[in-house]
Amino acid sequence: MTDCFFCKQGIGFITGGFTSSYLDSKKITIPEGFTDKDRVCMKCMKDLEKGHNLVAHLELPKGHSLDKIQDRKEEPTPWILTVPIFLGLLGGILGYIALKDHDQRRANDMIIYGMISSFASTLLLVVSYSIILNNSF
Repeated sequence: MTDCFFCKQGIGFITGGFTSSYLDSKKITIPEGFTDKDRVCMKCMKDLEKGHNLVAHLELPKGHSLDKIQDRKEEPTPWILTVPIFLGLLGGILGYIALKDHDQRRANDMIIYGMISSFASTLLLVVSYSIILNNSF
């Protein structure tokens, strides 16, 4: 039996509590000192999902401070720019959806890159097909 990281109440073996990966998947800020072995009980999890700040009620171990709470908002990878190159307009739309909340200018550029990539691949296909037809006769 383990204890809840926030309220220190016992968590049963069957329920098991919620782990850091579950908190991360719900985009809940994970306080410093919370490890993979720590768990959160059902009551505290409901409060966290409602947006309550349970970190203020924490009794942190010595050497830990509330100033260093991890912010889980991650920036998209620079490799996202290759999506419209390989997928054309569809990749531009997917890139736009991925970037619109982070950087609107880059998101708009993804649509443009997708259109350019689609146009270039279509032009390349037409030119190569016409060369093949002209040489085959």
